[in-house]
Amino acid sequence: MVCPCPWVVSEDFLKEHRIDYVAHDDIPYINADGTDGYGHLKAMGKFKVTKRTEGVSTSDLISRILKDRDDYSIRNLKRGLKGNEIGLNYFETLVLKA
Repeated sequence: MVCPCPWVVSEDFLKEHRIDYVAHDDIPYINADGTDGYGHLKAMGKFKVTKRTEGVSTSDLISRILKDRDDYSIRNLKRGLKGNEIGLNYFETLVLKA
């Protein structure tokens, strides 16, 4: 995964980051000029379609993960993992271990 990622992914961006495919649902995302935002990737064979699951929202999943992040981190620190192994910086590790 590359963050931040541009809204329009160019061929140069794919090469620079050694990206083979871009995955997204198949709903057309129309640019201001009326073209499919992923049309050039589809034409290059670099687009993979993902399927939406009714009742599952990426935004809801991310919110739940972030809400429970401290509990998850504390539990894993107690199990002996190091902060950097679970994505914590030095100061977060100090605070959560206290």
